Amino acid sequence: MHPVSRIHSLPVGIEHKDDIVACGLRALLSAQPGLTVCDGAGEVLVCDYDKALEHAAAARGSGGPAPRILVFTTRHGEQEVRQALSMGVQGYLLADAVQDDIVRGVRALGAGQRYLSPVVADRIAESLAHTPLTPREHEVLGGLGAGQCNKAIARQLGISVATVKAHVSAMMDKMNARNRTQVVSKAVQRGLLAGHRFA
Repeated sequence: MHPVSRIHSLPVGIEHKDDIVACGLRALLSAQPGLTVCDGAGEVLVCDYDKALEHAAAARGSGGPAPRILVFTTRHGEQEVRQALSMGVQGYLLADAVQDDIVRGVRALGAGQRYLSPVVADRIAESLAHTPLTPREHEVLGGLGAGQCNKAIARQLGISVATVKAHVSAMMDKMNARNRTQVVSKAVQRGLLAGHRFA
């Protein structure tokens, strides 16, 4: 009679601000063989964008073992994805992901790998071909996206109109745009304005 080998069950924590999403994730993952949904952080933590950044920042400061973090969110902007990955998040899934992708992502992180949804992977690959915008340019871009004129943006940010014009000109160069409207259009395509609307 051969001894039965014990199969390691991967502990998975779920922290999501949307209770319905959290319940759905818990039901899906607890039904998977080899995964155990637990109340604590677990080895893999599936959470919303803000919680993911909180945990990533805490893990950087602790120096001890930390869970591998999988973001499950509607946020798909280039800047938001880059920020999460640079903070140490290992996985990124959009909220419209199919169930198989969610399970695959959790298992990949549990195996020490990274996992990005196809849309996010495409966005990161595309962003490598672009010069990133500065934080101030992102602020000016927010004003452009809201339809504000240079004077209104300058007043809101506490800078001169000439400085706003310089930022707009720099963005036009970086985004290969001919005018302000094209800057906004290309920013929407790249997901650079998404963070102003989605949680």
